[in-house]
Amino acid sequence: MKKTTWLLCGLFLFCCTINQAFSQKFIDGYYNYRWQGTPSREDASFQSHAINTDSGWYRIDYFLSSPKSSYQMIGLYQDKENKVGNGTFRWYYPNGRLKQFGKYVLGKKEGTWLSWYANGAPRDSANYIHGLRSGISMSWYKDGNSMDSVNMNEDGFGTFVSWFDNGFPASAGRYQHFLKSGKWVYYHRNGKPSALEVYDADTLKTAMYFDENGAKQDSALQDASPMFKGGRKAWNNYLGNNLHFPPNLDIVNSDHVVVVVDATIDEDGHVVDAIISVPFHPAFEKEALRCLSTAPAWIPAISHNRKVQGTYSLAVEFGQGYQ
Repeated sequence: MKKTTWLLCGLFLFCCTINQAFSQKFIDGYYNYRWQGTPSREDASFQSHAINTDSGWYRIDYFLSSPKSSYQMIGLYQDKENKVGNGTFRWYYPNGRLKQFGKYVLGKKEGTWLSWYANGAPRDSANYIHGLRSGISMSWYKDGNSMDSVNMNEDGFGTFVSWFDNGFPASAGRYQHFLKSGKWVYYHRNGKPSALEVYDADTLKTAMYFDENGAKQDSALQDASPMFKGGRKAWNNYLGNNLHFPPNLDIVNSDHVVVVVDATIDEDGHVVDAIISVPFHPAFEKEALRCLSTAPAWIPAISHNRKVQGTYSLAVEFGQGYQ
């Protein structure tokens, strides 16, 4: 009887060990459009699958609603919690095109990092050593014109220059030990200076501000992201009055769906570019883009006392009540 008891206990412990080892080998999860974990696939926009390998946790994230069931991210993490990147990473757009590519070493960017627009045009090229920029890095607008350029040596001494999409200068300054140092000049889109700021180790010491005609101002416009006039409440009211539920379609296993749009708002408050960053169904995506394109002008982003382009992510929610 004792032998039988010990045998059963041994089998139980052995099965528990097997189950525990198996649970540590694979981790699956579902996430909503905010990347918050959710137990239900019906409420999820992404699915994640992580495998414990000899090199670390190899993780693949998927767009659940992408027509091509495409990847959202592929990368290698050092830890089970997937917090410390330690290998090559790739991010993708819902259309399957590569969005960003680079390598982490123990959580810090290393080597060349590249990014692209959704149409495949190059967006950014940067070099890193132990997580810090090194050498020449550049960014481009979607039409190929230069957006900014950084030239940094290994000690963190370097220069930064940026341009508006019309070719006029947008800003210029220097770094010391990877921190802003000395005079930094910022410009309005018309080429007139908007701010003259002096920094010491990234700390703003003095500043002078100018309006679009070059006249000196006593104070600066407060930095802000793009905003729909009237704020979130006004945007929700606009959607309620203008968003239409696609005909001949029904939502199954949920009471609503969400499509996320990344919109670029120009200096005049116009939407100049919009892409779907979290898809659901082409009909819903088309309606979300239509509603955004026909919206009134936004309040543009403000940076260093002048209007600048800014990107804003909008979650557009569809429920059966939108008709």
